[in-house]
Amino acid sequence: DMPLLEVLHEVYYSRDYTPPGFEIRPSDQVVDLGANVGIFSIYAAHRTKKTIHAYEPFPPTIEYLRANLENNGIHNVVVHQCAVTSTSIESARLFLSNSIGGHRLFQANDQEVLEQYIEVPTVTLPEIMERQKMKIIDHLKIDCEGAEGVIFSSTSTDYLKRIQKIALEFHDNVSSLNHKEIIALFEKSGFSCSVKWNRQFAVGYIYAKR
Repeated sequence: DMPLLEVLHEVYYSRDYTPPGFEIRPSDQVVDLGANVGIFSIYAAHRTKKTIHAYEPFPPTIEYLRANLENNGIHNVVVHQCAVTSTSIESARLFLSNSIGGHRLFQANDQEVLEQYIEVPTVTLPEIMERQKMKIIDHLKIDCEGAEGVIFSSTSTDYLKRIQKIALEFHDNVSSLNHKEIIALFEKSGFSCSVKWNRQFAVGYIYAKR
């Protein structure tokens, strides 16, 4: 089950990661956390001349991601097979969902408990900035199936201040911080934030901008 049309719609039509004021410019340094099969990375690659760093932990999804980049003639995306998490551990358990976009670092949410898992390498957001020598991230797209809470609660203000714009899908049913707590954390480090959310589901979007 690959909700490809959903993702295409999210990226290209409803512009969930690039609403007005969050367009990707030719000189933008873009980071894609939770790259899935690469639809957002491909979208971004047509808009920025810089190298995009895409992070995705699940090996079969990585294969689709690489194939999609190749089939679209994209050469400015670097793929990293990693889960982004909170601490400098070598690896973490990625619990496997029936939906290819639903694999997550948390076993349970309010709908299901996942049994199967694989071990995947991990990286933190500050480690990404250090390893890629990024003084600034212009556009951070993040859809990490609930890992957003641990990612941001473990990223110091000094690192958050390197980020100019964040477009984040939140998952209040699994994240260690709900969207209001994430917004409070962002605002404390100088972002102004808005939310796109229909309140019916635990999932919506946060937009944070300097």
